[in-house]
Amino acid sequence: MAKTKIRISPHKGDRVQLFLEIEGISKEKLIEVDNSYLLEVKNVSKSGNELLFTIFFNKRFFTKKLVKEGNPRITMVPANKLLTIQITTDFHESEIGKSGSRLLIEKEVAGEMPLTIKFNVTEKYYQKKIAEKKEYE
Repeated sequence: MAKTKIRISPHKGDRVQLFLEIEGISKEKLIEVDNSYLLEVKNVSKSGNELLFTIFFNKRFFTKKLVKEGNPRITMVPANKLLTIQITTDFHESEIGKSGSRLLIEKEVAGEMPLTIKFNVTEKYYQKKIAEKKEYE
């Protein structure tokens, strides 16, 4: 079973950083499409935060380490027939959407390795992780 870690934190002025790690992904959890894999993850935490994540990548990255710099920064590390994916991306606070008492942190990237991250959090969680920490900077 793959283990998912997600963290948001203040980053450089009015930016927010999101870190996502999915550890221990087996080939059985991937959808095979031609010479590529599709990974879909949907999690709901105890606090009610929802994560929807998809990434489409070439099969060779299941056996070969990949580090892609930029925004987002993507690292894929294979070990013992399992794969770990780490993604770090940052957003300007104005890019974060609001719906009632919930906030949506969303990133879509096209190209060689298309991915989508949607992290829907409660306003209380966001205040605790971002706003309160910024007050002490």
